Amino acid sequence: MLKLASYRPELAIGFLSEASNREAEKSWSLFRDMEGQVIGDSLISMARDDPRKAITWLKSESARFDDHISGQTRRVVLYQIAARDPVLAFQSIRDLGLQADDKSVASIVRAARTPEERDRMLGALRGYLQGMGGAKQRNEAMAGGFGAFADQLVAAGTSGAQRWMDGAHLDGPELDALTAGMFGKLKGETAGRWIGWVERNIPVVQSEAEIGGLFTSWVEADHMAAGEWLQEASAGTMKDVAAQAYAEAVAQYDPETASQWAETLPAGERRDRTIRKVYERWPKDDPINEKAAASFAECHGLH
Repeated sequence: MLKLASYRPELAIGFLSEASNREAEKSWSLFRDMEGQVIGDSLISMARDDPRKAITWLKSESARFDDHISGQTRRVVLYQIAARDPVLAFQSIRDLGLQADDKSVASIVRAARTPEERDRMLGALRGYLQGMGGAKQRNEAMAGGFGAFADQLVAAGTSGAQRWMDGAHLDGPELDALTAGMFGKLKGETAGRWIGWVERNIPVVQSEAEIGGLFTSWVEADHMAAGEWLQEASAGTMKDVAAQAYAEAVAQYDPETASQWAETLPAGERRDRTIRKVYERWPKDDPINEKAAASFAECHGLH
């Protein structure tokens, strides 16, 4: 029966529908224990081959078998539909009883595996979001959808991800939702490769926070490589933000280097804040370190 569910899903699911009307018969009792798996496998296969047939069956029969169709199975059905028709997949969320499921939108978006498929998926997601009434529900759906895009783009690599994002013409909220799910997953030198892109594509006020976070991640993974990049970086706001992140990150194990970078910052709030943070993180576990920290503090009027 399980093999039938994979290769002839309509026949398998039809047999169960018919047998369930005659529960006393031996044929039904033989398959009762595997009913959930047969229905799930049949629905997933049907959705892969003919999405509309799967949706039609769910509309007419799901009430009878509701207890045997898990949320995970419904999300896999959505994924299979989305692989062929993302617009239909979004339209089917309610038909599958997943309108309150916070993972349903992400399940659909994950079906897009190439840049071209991501383009189609982005258009379908935008249409779905525009049709939503409540702001809270729309924001949750946006976070789920763009969070799934973020996972795909991290896996696609820096150049592929940046190329797709450049062509996607993302608006402010879309870019916020995408980077919120993406930048925290970037590690080491990969994070460093995004600093220039962030500066070019994200408003200054927000980009400072993004650059600081990315550079901190790079420093934590490889402070030598990050330091070399910082030495070669052109003067400007981006370098100042990176220098602040570097100084604050290395202060606890290399306070001398941290203090030197803090002192390169132009006079102002950023410099004052960074100098104080370096002093606070400066190790004071022995007389030599304690004396050095005190000298640094005195030099900058921290006492």
